[in-house]
Amino acid sequence: MNPVTEEKYWREHRTGYEGFHKYPGQAYEEIEGELAPDYERSKPRAALPWDHGRHAVHAAWAKVCNDIGPRDPDPGIRSGF
Repeated sequence: MNPVTEEKYWREHRTGYEGFHKYPGQAYEEIEGELAPDYERSKPRAALPWDHGRHAVHAAWAKVCNDIGPRDPDPGIRSGF
């Protein structure tokens, strides 16, 4: 993804990205009610209302969760070698 596209993506999905770091170790479903007011406070004027934007927030949360994932309990040791 080029830098302009990447910046646009995170600007549009910011609440999910920031929420993932604000509520570490919690499932999206556990804190969705906390993300709604965060979204409303930070959304740009042209953004969707929460009931429509929540899907994009959840998608961003899932992307960050899958990209970062849980910490490897045994870093540096890889199986299959």
